[in-house]
This record gives sequence, structure tokens and C-alpha cells, in this order.
Amino acid sequence: MTKVYQDVCRRRIHDEELERQLNGLAGEEVAEPAVQHQLAVRTELQGVLCDFNMNLDPRSITKRKNPGNRPLCSPSSAARNPTQCIVCFGDMALPYNSRIYKFSRVSHMMDHVENIHLRRMPVAGNYRCFHPNCEPLGDFLETLGEFKSHVLKVHGCKLRA
Repeated sequence: MTKVYQDVCRRRIHDEELERQLNGLAGEEVAEPAVQHQLAVRTELQGVLCDFNMNLDPRSITKRKNPGNRPLCSPSSAARNPTQCIVCFGDMALPYNSRIYKFSRVSHMMDHVENIHLRRMPVAGNYRCFHPNCEPLGDFLETLGEFKSHVLKVHGCKLRA
């Protein structure tokens, strides 16, 4: 009996909508309920999660996700050891011991980053931060200088200028 009742309701709703369209009447627009969050960050997050615009380039998507121009990553990640390689730290393909390896000096870490990682990065194009907190953001850094500045400000890892 429930199945029969459901089919009758569906047909009735379908017939009413078809009748409205034939008579040139606009359909009923359903207004979304206004949600008031206590935290402003939650309201911003709702705007990002509920926006399904697919016609944006990666830079626009990143700006949309960061409307208040806050740091893209948690500043708490800046407590990293300054002798750890930021790229190796975020490379999940490496064994754990290689990822957390600490060089004896900061200059050795800088040499490692320049000679191993920065040579493999593209000269032109966008750069990616390999830190686990930044990995979901993709290629959001436009220049090598912006990459180095991001690594310093957000992760506390100084690279040579």
C-alpha cells in the first residue's frame, strides 16, 4: 500500500509541475535556510564548501578558500626543526626515517634543498609546498621567491634567497 501511495504522490507532483510549466507560471523557488554560525571561520567554510563553481583556475580557487588573507597553513607547523628538509618532510613516498632526518647544520639542509629538490622543480610555472598541511592546496605558489617566503613564514624553514 505504501508503494502505491508513493507512486501516486510522485505522479501528482509531476503533473502539477508540468501544468505550471504549460501555463507559463514560475516554479516554486526553495529558499535555503540562513545559518548563523558563532565562528566567522565556519561561515567562510560554508561558503567554500557550498560553492560548486568549476570554472576557476587554481589560483582563484586558493584565493576563494582564503578570503581573509590568513596564512594558508597552520602556523603551529612553524615549530619544525630548522635543519629538516621541508620537501622530504612532506614526501610520503620516502621512509619515515628519511622524512624526519635532521641535517647537522642549516646550511647543509639548504644545500640539500637547492641541489636535490629545487633543480627538479620547473623554472617557469607554479610551485607546490610539499608540507602535509599544504599538500591539498596543490600548485598555489607562482614563483620560487613566493615558495621560499611561504616556507619561511608558515613553516619556519629558511632557504637561501
